[in-house]
Amino acid sequence: MQQIPPLWLDPETHLARRRPDQPVLYFSPRVLHQVAERFQAGFNGLVTYAVKANPHQAVLSNLVAAGIDAFDVASPLEMQAVRLASPDAALHYNNPVRSQAEVEAGIAYDVASWSVDELTELGQAAGGAAP
Repeated sequence: MQQIPPLWLDPETHLARRRPDQPVLYFSPRVLHQVAERFQAGFNGLVTYAVKANPHQAVLSNLVAAGIDAFDVASPLEMQAVRLASPDAALHYNNPVRSQAEVEAGIAYDVASWSVDELTELGQAAGGAAP
């Protein structure tokens, strides 16, 4: 496999040399791991990453490698992205507005928890008939 050297060593150098006028994302797997581990160590509860914050496969895979095993998803595409990173991660579907196709996708992806706005949605989320 070919090794490609970095174009810059740090974000500050890139910003100073290139002065981009478009948004730029800087991604450091090491920093992501450190932050995820620190957050998990300091939070006495379920740590759930909101996929909409950044659904990139590198981010999701690195979060899984850092021990994150629960994800807040808002669409079938986000469910699929998490499943690519981890077949066993817990999915929490907290989008209250969803179509029948989205409910079916949530069932197929084995969503662990659902948000509902009214009691009739419980049967739908459990695989029953739509209200």
